[in-house]
Amino acid sequence: MIPLVTLGGAVALALLAPVLARLLGRDAGYPLAVGLAALAVYANTAAGDVVRGEVLTAGVSWMPSLGISFGLRMDGLSLLFVTIVLGVGALVMAYCPRYLESSYPIGTVYGLLAGFAAAMIGLVTANDLVLLYVFWELTTVLSFLLINTAGPAAALPAGRALVVTAMGGFALLGAVVMIGVAAGSTSLDVVLADPGAVLADPLALPAGALLILAAATKSAQLRSPSGCPARWSR
Repeated sequence: MIPLVTLGGAVALALLAPVLARLLGRDAGYPLAVGLAALAVYANTAAGDVVRGEVLTAGVSWMPSLGISFGLRMDGLSLLFVTIVLGVGALVMAYCPRYLESSYPIGTVYGLLAGFAAAMIGLVTANDLVLLYVFWELTTVLSFLLINTAGPAAALPAGRALVVTAMGGFALLGAVVMIGVAAGSTSLDVVLADPGAVLADPLALPAGALLILAAATKSAQLRSPSGCPARWSR
């Protein structure tokens, strides 16, 4: 249940953020930072089991006719990334109260930031390739919305980011389909149980190339020569 509660907690913070912003203004970042840090500590209560090689799983049936489930898994690598996401998220939230202008749409920004953290947690703990793709696309949409909060001047950079990351999404979707066909399942447990079956399939090479392309679209964004909007000041 730990991965499911961690994801659910981040979603709850995203939904709570606008309410806290109305009550506390910019200072809502502080309780949100505490919430993300608390989730990081909670997730790491499983560290001992994970170090011993145990894989924590949780989930429910999602699309049973297609063999797709809303399943989450937490092993050593995913726990590391969950800790990074929550740790960096907490630092960002703690920094925002003295970074954002008071006239800024504080509730929207905090909600999107917490939502992005939740999407990242889902991405690194997904136990199904289709679910992984869904969370991947959520990060794309949330990134686009976050950039757009900087005002009209951010429309062009946001559009460029959306186009680049959407291309990566299509590449990932192609890789998901190929790996699913090669493994006979979209379950990561099945894929990781016998990786040799996937690697021996002729689809392995193009799937790998598409995964690299998808990762490249997420790794960096180019800044336009005109610079970025300067509404986030202080």
